[in-house]
Amino acid sequence: MQRRRGADLREMVKTAAFIAAVLLACGAKAIDTPCDGSHKCKNGATCIKVEQGHTEQNVCICKPQYTGWDCSVEIDYCKTHCRSYRKSVNCQQALCNQGNCISRTEYPFYSCDCGAFYTGANCEVEYNPCSQPSTNPCDHGVCTFVRGTNQVMCQCSPGWAPNPNQQVMKLSWNGADIFVAPPCSEPIRRGIAGAAPTLTPSKHVLRAKALTFRGKGDVAFCIPAFPWIAAVETGVRRLRFNRIQDGKQHAIVVYSGV
Repeated sequence: MQRRRGADLREMVKTAAFIAAVLLACGAKAIDTPCDGSHKCKNGATCIKVEQGHTEQNVCICKPQYTGWDCSVEIDYCKTHCRSYRKSVNCQQALCNQGNCISRTEYPFYSCDCGAFYTGANCEVEYNPCSQPSTNPCDHGVCTFVRGTNQVMCQCSPGWAPNPNQQVMKLSWNGADIFVAPPCSEPIRRGIAGAAPTLTPSKHVLRAKALTFRGKGDVAFCIPAFPWIAAVETGVRRLRFNRIQDGKQHAIVVYSGV
């Protein structure tokens, strides 16, 4: 799209010469006679005299940034003549997207002020902390930048959470203040890995983080009730491992279903 806009502006620079060519194609021809004094072209335009049939006319060849019969009207490409391809989009948006369009006196006769959160010749590239993985402040989470309030929101990935003691940070980004939510830097730890559950009446030996299985039969142990274990009515929950009889130690980690 950017190349297309540039091509359009280059065509507009040639508009004046094109008008003269059209006159000649319609049977008019330039003659080596000075323009009448009553027809004064302005703003550095060139006046030529053309002849069509028995009629002579003065024609002003305007510079690209001017229009009108005497080239007295200055064209503001940020407001008109930008050739927007959508009726609902004005020249400001067509040329500079989310930036501010500034009229210039030299080709391409406009420039874009992209502000703090866009970049590119036409402000077509987003530029905020969430734009690139290298600037994502959320750590283990999805970063969302809220325009207007300049807020950075973090949606944590499963298993991660923000530090509850950390506050929203105010930072500077390309000259603008932004407000960054706490990052997803804390892993969610649930379960009783390494705890010592209550043994069943059988005399199986429980060691730290492991059980030694001896003899034959089923192995069972009880886990004291924790707030995050659902549907515990008796205060304990019994888990049974059927017929594990290899005589080896096995690590046991119990999670809450996360």
